[in-house]
Amino acid sequence: MEPFRQSLVNVYDAPDVLRPAFFRSSKDFSAAVLSAIDRVPDPSPILGVAILLAVDDTSLEALAVSTTSGKIFILHTRCSPLLGGISLSESGIHTLLRGKVALLVGFGMARIAMHIRYGVNSHVRGLEITEAATPKERNLSPGAFVKNYVDPGANAFDVDTLWDALPCDSGSNYTGLESLAFRAWLTSRVAATLDSRYGLEQREFVDTMYLSSKYFKPIHQMLVEVEKIEAARPRVLQNDFRGTAIDENRNVVIANDRFNNRVRPSERAEVWMIDQDDRLHRGTARRANGKLTQVATRSDLGGMSLKAIFVVGKDEFSHAERAREAFLLQLLQGKHDLHEPEYHLIQKLYFPDPNADEGNPSKVTGAIKTGRLNQSQADVVEAMVYSEVPFVIVHGPPGTGKTSTISASVQQWIKERDTVWVVAQSNVAVKNIAERLSKDSVPYRLLVSKEFYHEWHEHIYDDRVTDALIRTDELPSSVQDAEVTFYGVNVILCTISTLSNPSLNDKRIFEFVPVYNLVVDEASQIGIFNYMHVFANFKRLSKVCFFGDPKQLPPFGKDAAPTLHSVFDVRHLKPTAYFLNTQYRMPVPLGRFISEAVYDRKLQSEHDVKTHSCIAFVDVSLGEEENDKKSYINIREVQTVEHLVRRYYKHKDYCIITPYDAQRNLLHKTMEASGLRYDNIYNVDSFQGNEADYIIVSVVRSDYPGFLNLRNRVNVMLTRCKLGMVIVTSRAFMQQGNVKGTLLGEMHQYWERNYGRQNTWRDWKAVAEGKAILPGSDDAARSKRDSQPVASFNSRPRTSIRASSPDAYRSNVNLAPIRTHVSSRPIPGGASYFPPQKRAILLPITGRESSIASVTDDLRRTHLDAGFPKLSSAEPGTRTPRSRAPGHTYRTNTPGAHYPSLSKSPSCSRSQSLVGAWASVPPMPSQVRTQSVSGARILTPLKKHVPSENLPLTKKNKRWEKLSLF
Repeated sequence: MEPFRQSLVNVYDAPDVLRPAFFRSSKDFSAAVLSAIDRVPDPSPILGVAILLAVDDTSLEALAVSTTSGKIFILHTRCSPLLGGISLSESGIHTLLRGKVALLVGFGMARIAMHIRYGVNSHVRGLEITEAATPKERNLSPGAFVKNYVDPGANAFDVDTLWDALPCDSGSNYTGLESLAFRAWLTSRVAATLDSRYGLEQREFVDTMYLSSKYFKPIHQMLVEVEKIEAARPRVLQNDFRGTAIDENRNVVIANDRFNNRVRPSERAEVWMIDQDDRLHRGTARRANGKLTQVATRSDLGGMSLKAIFVVGKDEFSHAERAREAFLLQLLQGKHDLHEPEYHLIQKLYFPDPNADEGNPSKVTGAIKTGRLNQSQADVVEAMVYSEVPFVIVHGPPGTGKTSTISASVQQWIKERDTVWVVAQSNVAVKNIAERLSKDSVPYRLLVSKEFYHEWHEHIYDDRVTDALIRTDELPSSVQDAEVTFYGVNVILCTISTLSNPSLNDKRIFEFVPVYNLVVDEASQIGIFNYMHVFANFKRLSKVCFFGDPKQLPPFGKDAAPTLHSVFDVRHLKPTAYFLNTQYRMPVPLGRFISEAVYDRKLQSEHDVKTHSCIAFVDVSLGEEENDKKSYINIREVQTVEHLVRRYYKHKDYCIITPYDAQRNLLHKTMEASGLRYDNIYNVDSFQGNEADYIIVSVVRSDYPGFLNLRNRVNVMLTRCKLGMVIVTSRAFMQQGNVKGTLLGEMHQYWERNYGRQNTWRDWKAVAEGKAILPGSDDAARSKRDSQPVASFNSRPRTSIRASSPDAYRSNVNLAPIRTHVSSRPIPGGASYFPPQKRAILLPITGRESSIASVTDDLRRTHLDAGFPKLSSAEPGTRTPRSRAPGHTYRTNTPGAHYPSLSKSPSCSRSQSLVGAWASVPPMPSQVRTQSVSGARILTPLKKHVPSENLPLTKKNKRWEKLSLF
């Protein structure tokens, strides 16, 4: 392997050139390493170790070790005859990996040891390097360790990129091996400093011998799935923002616009900001408060406004991910003996005795009175509360009353004076359970993170739920206060990640409300590895009840790791699983089809709507799919959806669902520009667990099935309506042979076969003219309503966004209302116009394509190029939850204007500290100015209005719009 230059570390004894030695034979590799160790007069030699995993299957591609003197050795394990006929105990590689001649140290040593044991077939003994640091430093990144212990002038982000873009390197070629050598060398440098300061020999070592083959193989397989999921995550994410400001300390304050791609504080990622002159400014997000993020920059913006913002790097671990990593480390340190009886839940879920007879759960006849429960629900409640089995698996198809069943079981546990924690993958699912418990007058406490709640999702919690809500950053400060707060509480709700929040343990919450029973909703979306650390930490846990539907969304990350399993895939638990067999959400004809096509005719329907008119297909014959950055749009379908909303559903409870995020974005902009609701538009993955009276589906595709081949996700899309559904597509597309075999294609054939073509299809022209008969349509009432003026927005006015908390920032930054002007021109909806007296506000981000290209070029110019997976500009789906019903009105800053609030507006906030003023305002002159408010120098940036794709690029459409920040 050729030598290469290094510039990451610039200290007196650091070489300018690294010269790794490359081997394809494990015998030669171990001999060379042992020889190098013998030549160094060090009584306690240290080897930094790093690994490279293959891109295709995450198997061990290469292993690198480095001495503290800078000698680097790389073994290409895939090509190596590892033991060459020599017994394992006598092989040099075994001697080396067991730490008999030198101490092996590494960042993430537990993972490294697992992969080496599997790839080299040798046990590994070494030290997790972060364990040698002070307790406060143990969660720091490798870049921070290099900065603290090797070179204070090192760029921590550049160092972290060596780890975060790998071990699944793009290409696994020479450049990947170069990064591998860097990691081993930097690890040895950090270890040498830590050894001189604190000593390494007296630490707890990682040793794979603590895991027998029975436990090792399944755990390693789950670890491989985690590696695949992490490698598939994008390393470059574009941020949507409303505006920016400069505080008194020269930090950039970003007003985020979307929760999913907000700029989050992180030590492992950088914020890359592109100004109007396409200059790159790099910074680090330090703090966040609601929708505001403070970014410390390395360069002065010089009065320039920003047109694009990117987050580059790896996301910080969630609480659950940190807990999982800590468990794996402790497992290999011998702190968890899985043979012991206290780990019985882990044994029964992950390592069942093949000779054990699980049998069926014992029933306590008559223990549960059905009451408002149907028989299948009552059976589940009985099993949850009174059966002796540790696991209860419940299949809950759409609308079968999972939350009602959970509520009933919780009430029984309270009667038994027992405690229960109810968790789910998403905050929205937890909120839905809280609403059910509130409706049933069941006392509980709901734990929500400040990051999710404050200014982003306060509006989705009604008053009854808010009364029981506790933000995790506002937990009682003392143990005595915590005891008062949770005295007599039997039920706590939170996400599965919050359950692993260390602050709960620090405040001794689990002592006041022990985790005896655990209910997991959305369990079909959770990989089974995510429970192992939970079972290990809560040893008094005796009953775990899993609710979900494997026929809907799969576990998160299954696309990247096809072998990923949820608890519903565990073979030995399938015979004892329960099935909720009656759905109450969907109209009977739709429920009947879903039962036949998806649930083997096991799902019954009880609903007042029994006619076929609950479903309508709209034939958009001229609609064509268009590629849009790895996603798809269909402009004709957007126009038709706009007509459907304006003429039929604007006064009803409706939502719009589409499989593609680009189409969701286009629908959002179109509805916003049309003065129609735009907060109730979702992609499919963000809408499971939600429902609405009427659902409008935009299929998008016109040539190939694409998303429609994903049967589980299409099942989610088709099962959200309570009264009716309109599917916008084309008949020609639905008749294609490759579409007929999809779930939507089967539904189309089912409807035409049973109810006829005329009763199935509506023409887009009739929809545009308001002449079509659609689900829930009422011609007379609709004509009367259409004569009434339409308010441009039904949400609370966005008045201001500020950092008012003294501990939020060192300066007090206020972002004033956005004041802009958009002309009354036609939008892509065709016949729709901006109401002149209620003009909409459009603030899209400009320069998206050129900015991504700039980021890509900058990355390619660095030595870390091969460390980055392929850049992706695709935006993640918005996961906007349901909200309380509308009813209140809020006055805007336009004289005489007030609008009713939207029931699902993401802009609603109890504090109303948000960006923008959704009201008609006069245009203001375009200029850049600075001013000083409360000691803060504020930059007033300009944002350019980007016209719709259907509008000509006139001089008027290109004009600059004013975004005032003060």
